[in-house]
Amino acid sequence: YTNRIDYINYIRLPEKDVIQTLGLSGQINITPKWKFTFNTGWDFTNNALSYTSINIYRDLHCWEMRFSWVPLGARQSWNFSINVKASILQDLKLNRKKDFRDI
Repeated sequence: YTNRIDYINYIRLPEKDVIQTLGLSGQINITPKWKFTFNTGWDFTNNALSYTSINIYRDLHCWEMRFSWVPLGARQSWNFSINVKASILQDLKLNRKKDFRDI
């Protein structure tokens, strides 16, 4: 597994707003074929979670599967894909998604 914690403090001009966020991200290899990654944070200025994403990957031998989810905020979305690994067959895939721009 891997993880990362970061703290960001900056001033947004011209308003001179101070923005402070604490971020957390990581990756966990549940098994050799399953991977789970995440990214989230806390916005101290707005007292709310910042951009959050959750990703799941599964190696299916000759195929691979991915699921990505952004559960919060204005950019809520999800994406599911399954595809052949071989580059010669890269067009053989299935994609389903719900994007924040969808009505």
